[in-house]
Amino acid sequence: MARAGDLMNSLERLEGLSTSLLAHSREATVSSHAAEVIDAYESLDPKDRAAYFGFLRDEMTVDHDALRSAATSYLESPDEAGAVALGTASEPVRREFLRLLNTAPGGTRSIVDMRRDLLELLSKDPGLRVVDAAFLHVLRSWFNQGFLELRRLDWSTPAAILEKLIAYEAVHAIVGWDDLRRRLESDRRLYAYMHTALPDEPLIFVEVALVDRLVGSIEDVLTQPPAVDLAEPTTAIFYSITNTQPGLSSISFGNFLIKQVMGELQREIPTLETFSTLSPIPGFLVWLRGQSDEDLEWMDSGARARLPALNGTEWIDFPWAQQDLEPVLMQAAAHYLYTVKRPGSDPPRPIDSVARFHLRNGASIHRLNWMGDPSPKGLGESAGMLVNYLYDADAVVANVEAFVGDGTIAASDQIKELAAGRTVPATDVASR
Repeated sequence: MARAGDLMNSLERLEGLSTSLLAHSREATVSSHAAEVIDAYESLDPKDRAAYFGFLRDEMTVDHDALRSAATSYLESPDEAGAVALGTASEPVRREFLRLLNTAPGGTRSIVDMRRDLLELLSKDPGLRVVDAAFLHVLRSWFNQGFLELRRLDWSTPAAILEKLIAYEAVHAIVGWDDLRRRLESDRRLYAYMHTALPDEPLIFVEVALVDRLVGSIEDVLTQPPAVDLAEPTTAIFYSITNTQPGLSSISFGNFLIKQVMGELQREIPTLETFSTLSPIPGFLVWLRGQSDEDLEWMDSGARARLPALNGTEWIDFPWAQQDLEPVLMQAAAHYLYTVKRPGSDPPRPIDSVARFHLRNGASIHRLNWMGDPSPKGLGESAGMLVNYLYDADAVVANVEAFVGDGTIAASDQIKELAAGRTVPATDVASR
């Protein structure tokens, strides 16, 4: 019982410190008050942290009397000054609280971590979304494009940062320092967005292979020795993009990152003509296994009859089984990427999250690659297939406008043919 009482006292103390921080907002000691709040929060267990977010929701709200007064004044005299006053009155107190919290040493880092904790609670307590809205509001302003530094990371980068790359890589795991060094060789590039408030933390990073052709196999990217004779690469392959901070979820860095890296590479290497990704299709097999015969009526009946083989893993071990399933799975994957939409999206958006990201940035679905990633993860997610999203500088703006406007997806003729259930010659789609 004593321990439970101590925990309750810790929570009550934190609530008191938080209220006091707002009261001392104009004092020189505000930074030390903010540090006390952060220390007190970090001492709580998960249950009491959840209760504290409830306190932020219930106690640090909008001043409704002030808002009502400002609204009345604006309606009576709808001028610019009244609009400003109305906007100020409509802001919940918790936003200003977070700004004050940011004055503590390392405050930004702590607020990002607090939001990580908060996001884990939203599915169980949707009422906390109003608290998340305050976190997201301030973090978007602190982490906008103007505060980000694009930095090329290489073998001379401090070890504290390089270690983070190994720990954070989420698409194709970096297996130790030798693997990392290969990804930083002269025919490779790794760029990250950095922020002064998190100096040793890459917020997002992209890995690039400089090659002489469009690549369809991740093994070719990760295991090939450095190309010592490749003086004039023609193709840049973006093969991995990793967001590192869960607490910065919903703050878009990737769209700026890819376009800025393209510009950097074009300036450094004028011979580059083609910019493409080599991307996973993470939800494909889960989607396909959930389809009924009715859902797959667009597919030839003979092709549908081969799909039950996917319920096991034996097909992976037999070349004849792979050959039998390849055209069926290629059609299904193209259909999934090009045709299947996210429920409730308006305008319609692809169900695949990676496709949404690249299409929103102006890419086109260019090519599917059979057995592009035969790792256990690749086989489990997409039957080993990878996809190239092509970034054509001359088409990016038009592609974005069409996708944002009415959901139109830019895709190659081969992808469109496959998505319609038609067979495409092997020369038109990468197959290994």
